Amino acid sequence: MEKYGAYSEVGKLRKVIVHRPGLEMRRLTPTNCVELLFDDVIWPRLAALVPAFEALRVRSAWAGYYEMNAFDHNGLAGALPGWDNVYTACGFSGHGMQQAPAVGSALAAVIARGASSAPPLDALSPRRLLEGRPLRENNVI
Repeated sequence: MEKYGAYSEVGKLRKVIVHRPGLEMRRLTPTNCVELLFDDVIWPRLAALVPAFEALRVRSAWAGYYEMNAFDHNGLAGALPGWDNVYTACGFSGHGMQQAPAVGSALAAVIARGASSAPPLDALSPRRLLEGRPLRENNVI
């Protein structure tokens, strides 16, 4: 069963903006989301609430998946429990680009049974999900 919701990486959510999707959402793709979502959905509603938004226009935007590990909001990297030759590096949410070089180097070393100057992957092991050991971040920025 898939789990949907609004989550925070830094604590309790105080406010959440919710939009009930209408037919306009079915037309959205990563290549047309800027024009359709902002121009056809968000901007008219903002302009109706605050007339000064009438002059507001998008200068640039990006859309894509935001993968996340719902267990503890930290990445999973290393061997999959129960498999001798299956490895993963996923679920890093917004941290992926920051941690990718080190995780890639360490995971390549694990797979090739070599050495890496990157920190070990033990804390990111997928096994922690099976053992109920969340990895907690104390300094989320």
